Amino acid sequence: MTIFFKKKGEDFNAELMIDALVARLEHKAHHLEKKYPPLKMIFLINNIFYIHSKVSQKTFSEKNFVDEEYCNSLNKKIREYIEKYLTLS
Repeated sequence: MTIFFKKKGEDFNAELMIDALVARLEHKAHHLEKKYPPLKMIFLINNIFYIHSKVSQKTFSEKNFVDEEYCNSLNKKIREYIEKYLTLS
């Protein structure tokens, strides 16, 4: 179960906000790809791992902002970027 945030009568889903943040990071990483492609993967691994570590903390997960399945999907995304980094290097 995911909790929605209320702001001025609107509902905000925590997972949607995190997905938007990840998409923004992926967009910013695109600029790094031109200079040195493996740097893009390092940037994404580092930032998504930070998000994953904050989301999976007990204080955050106890409040049911995100489910464990969503944390696993972030972890899977990190592993995919690691594999891409290894193939690029």
